[in-house]
Amino acid sequence: GLALGLWLGEQWQAGRGQLQLRLSPGIAPLGAWIEQLVAESTGKQGKGLLPLLAPASSERAGGAHGAWLAVGSARDGALWQQCDQVEKVGTPVLRLLVEDPRDLAGEFFRWEFAIATAGAVMGLNPFNEPDVNASKEATRKLLSPSKAPSAPVAGSLAELGASLRAAPAGSYLAVLAFLPADREAMARLQGLAGELGDCLNLPVTVNVGPRYLHSSGQLHKGGPQKGHFLVVTATTGWDLAIPGEAYSFAELNVAQAAGDFAVLAATGQPVFRLALDGDPAGWVDSLSDQLRAALLT
Repeated sequence: GLALGLWLGEQWQAGRGQLQLRLSPGIAPLGAWIEQLVAESTGKQGKGLLPLLAPASSERAGGAHGAWLAVGSARDGALWQQCDQVEKVGTPVLRLLVEDPRDLAGEFFRWEFAIATAGAVMGLNPFNEPDVNASKEATRKLLSPSKAPSAPVAGSLAELGASLRAAPAGSYLAVLAFLPADREAMARLQGLAGELGDCLNLPVTVNVGPRYLHSSGQLHKGGPQKGHFLVVTATTGWDLAIPGEAYSFAELNVAQAAGDFAVLAATGQPVFRLALDGDPAGWVDSLSDQLRAALLT
């Protein structure tokens, strides 16, 4: 844990705060936990490590702002071959071996100790979350008609594309999807993120709302102000009342998306919005088609 934490701190000091995470298929779900731990713990005071789970070409992973961290079994030849390829283009690579899923408890300790160590190197407190409450407060105001603020103007996907093409070095795009997140949908969205990232030559993350508000949401608002954000919502044909409240779950979901949109816009970073409709089974296809048309042409 100490060695990992010092390595993470050294990468941040060297300007390589974009952390490409690669895991063997058998422990791939650990990646979401690492993403939450790294982003929420380090993303504050204008500092932060940006964890990346989407696939990336070895050429892009070898950029000046990236480092590569692989976690997996020695039997996973494809993973270590990727590491070798990335290392050849000059990217720092750290390899962590996990041979048995029963070793995951040890990984929890290693990573928690490491992030506490990295926080010390970076000169920040990894145990607080100073910007998380801002989105909660904005959501409360939106759900209270007497206090609802005016909504920020949302730009178009064409404007997002133009902004990304003119983005300075070190920038990234975060797709904040307030959509159902089953395993198949997430795999497709991560694949899309990798495709967009390779074409735009910058990192693209996919974060599922509202759960990201307590993980990467802290980094988006408190970390380096180099993000471009696309908040994606969808209109459903069903809803469920919340006992004791004047609003439903669907209304709460929309308010959380709008609240985070407003808080992100207040940071001065470019924020855009996309609303999907129609059959939920086609939402991922619709999102993919619209992003490809706007960003890759």
